[in-house]
Amino acid sequence: MPHMSQRVPFVYPWLGSRVSVLCVLLMVTLFGCKQEQLEQLAKQVKEQTIDRVPAPMKVVRTGAFKLKIVDPIETNEANSRLIVIGDGRPNVLQLRSYQNMSTDKYPMILVQANTSASNLSQLSGQTLNATVYITASKYEPIWSCLDQSTASLTIASVQDEVIKADIRCDKLISTSEVSSPMSGSIEAVAVPEQVAALGINNLVTLASADKEMQ
Repeated sequence: MPHMSQRVPFVYPWLGSRVSVLCVLLMVTLFGCKQEQLEQLAKQVKEQTIDRVPAPMKVVRTGAFKLKIVDPIETNEANSRLIVIGDGRPNVLQLRSYQNMSTDKYPMILVQANTSASNLSQLSGQTLNATVYITASKYEPIWSCLDQSTASLTIASVQDEVIKADIRCDKLISTSEVSSPMSGSIEAVAVPEQVAALGINNLVTLASADKEMQ
C-alpha cells in the first residue's frame, strides 16, 4: 500500500536561538558549568542572535518638482548643484529634474539662479530671481521665463543636503507663444560634486529650434 503523506514540521524563525539557549542549559545540567562559563556562553548566544537580525535599509531620497502651469507637472527626481565660478562673478544655483541631458527623461525642468552663496547652507531663507525651462515631453512646447519675466525662487530650508523651495512666475511663455502663470514646490537633493557644467545649452537650442518652426 502507498504510504500516507508525511506532515512536514513547521520550523519557527526563532527556533534557532531557542535551541542555542536549551543547549547551554543542557550543558550546565550535565557538566556543571561554572558561573563564569555560563555567562560567557550566554553572551555568545546573544551576539549570534543579534548578528542574524538584518540591518534596516537606507532610504535614498531623489527629490521632486511639483509645478502647475496649465496642467500639473511632477517629476520623481530633482537635484541641486551650486556652481562656484570665482573671479568675482556670481555663483550659480542649478535645480534640475535630470542627471544627463542625453537621457530622454520627461518632464524636463531646469531652474537656474545667480547667488553670492558659496555653499548650499547659506541659501536658506533667501529669495532669488531665477530663469526657468520646462518641457513636458519631446513633442510639446518649451516653457520659459527667460527674457520675458523672472521667476521668484524662495529657499525655505537647506537640511541634510536637501533644498526645499517654492517657485512662482506670473507669466511663463511657451515657444508656441502661449502664456500662463506658474507656481509650485521643489525638493532637490544635492549631487556629490559641487562644481558641474551648466548644462543649459541643449534646452536653449531646443527652444530656439522649436520657435523657428512655428
